[in-house]
Amino acid sequence: MSDFGALSYYLGIEVKQGKKALMLGQSVYASKLLARSGMAECKPCVIPMEERLKLTKASTVAKVDTTLYRSIIGGLCYLVHTRPDIAFVVGYVSRFIEDPREDHWATIKRLLRYAKGMVDHGIIFPKTGGNIANFFNYIPLIINNVGASCMRKDALLTKHHDVLLEKIENGEIMTRRGLNQETSLARHGDTRWGSHLKTLLRILVMWEAIIDVLEIVKKDSIKPTCNGGALGLIEKIESFDFVFILHLMIELLSMTDILSHALQRKDQDIVEAMHLITDVKDSLQDMRKNGWEPLLKKVKTFCKKNGIEVPDMGKKINVKGTSRRRKQKVTNMHYYHVEIFLVAIDVILTELNHRFSEISLELLVCMAAFNPRNSFSNFDMDKLVRLAEIYADDFDIGELVVLPNQLRQFVNRARKTLEFLGCTELEKVAEIMVKTKMHESYKLVYRLIELTLILPVATASVERIFSAMSIIKTDLLSKMGDDWLNDLMICYNENEIFIKIDNKKIKKRFQDMKKRYCYFG
Repeated sequence: MSDFGALSYYLGIEVKQGKKALMLGQSVYASKLLARSGMAECKPCVIPMEERLKLTKASTVAKVDTTLYRSIIGGLCYLVHTRPDIAFVVGYVSRFIEDPREDHWATIKRLLRYAKGMVDHGIIFPKTGGNIANFFNYIPLIINNVGASCMRKDALLTKHHDVLLEKIENGEIMTRRGLNQETSLARHGDTRWGSHLKTLLRILVMWEAIIDVLEIVKKDSIKPTCNGGALGLIEKIESFDFVFILHLMIELLSMTDILSHALQRKDQDIVEAMHLITDVKDSLQDMRKNGWEPLLKKVKTFCKKNGIEVPDMGKKINVKGTSRRRKQKVTNMHYYHVEIFLVAIDVILTELNHRFSEISLELLVCMAAFNPRNSFSNFDMDKLVRLAEIYADDFDIGELVVLPNQLRQFVNRARKTLEFLGCTELEKVAEIMVKTKMHESYKLVYRLIELTLILPVATASVERIFSAMSIIKTDLLSKMGDDWLNDLMICYNENEIFIKIDNKKIKKRFQDMKKRYCYFG
């Protein structure tokens, strides 16, 4: 057996191994696939599939080459290995391989144009031993053990109260109205950004009280086998690893907290959100460059105060996740600085760059130029024309020439029309245009507004829906029908609206739907 060095290429998959991450891509394979389909010189697009596209096997349009159609489908299926973002569309168009038609092929061509624009994309795997993921696995265990019963919750509040009194007497904390309020451990939400920060901050504030309660749990356990949970948690919490990651994640999550809350708002200001994204990226880059020493100093101070042993940063240790027999050694400084600190920051930066790429930012900024607030104060002709150019299938060359004049005339008229006074949402602009028949005079403007409204931007609402789906459709409810799942998803994600509906109205509507065997009183 021969050693050919680090893997770089395998069955069409390119492997790029860096010091901090491993990337899998198929740029060469994607280029060959485009050439094979005759789409090598096609114009890229940023959306893989039209929204709410309905295709059917009973299509009556002209047939296409079945062999070519199946060949391209097979190539796209292999491309999914490093491009999971196209998996849904590939699965959808593969339903029609028996009798492909022109409308089916048009969808594949759009998908190939999407692949053309992102041919160098792939999957990035940070080179980390899962230290942070392991840290977050312990957080719910701590909360469950400490708050498993009312007695433990009361004990936690009492211990925390005693700690606060002791710190006030020693002059460690100040007293003022609104400070040092009674609090408890907060369970992080599965579908809400920013909730992890609240949980970690409570753990940091109630540190001494949590350890005291865990000691009580250990002592009061009747069975010896019940001691292991609390005992193991005490050892884990009072380790330098746990303290270091706790402080690191609080720093990182506090940087992204404002952005997280901004993206959750349904009436979010796109321009403001873009500024926040830039601010977060700049803050993360600054922390990556200058934040190591202040963080390490803060962690050491906390450990010294709470009697936690601080490891020698120059001492060599085995690489985490490898056997001692391999004798792969790194220093503690390398482990904490590179494998945890730098990797955590790089993962967040990579995620931000992936979700808010230059193309996505351009789309959002162009959309913001149509903001009707303050009499279209953000109106920008060049950005709106650029937005129309992105939709090459919806605006031909002649319409792009006429569009600037229509935009200018429409905005001038809107600023003089009373119906648009105080309008703050683009949806309202579309409604007013229809009511006043302006959509017939400014057809291109109305078409651009329609495209802006249906632009499928992946916001926090989408993220919450997908995460909520994993909560609702569990293993026990795996056979749940689509209609029932949709109803539950709506209720779960719009609970703020449904909680305001009176139960009597719900029961009356249910009773009036059709005859029932019983009456809900």
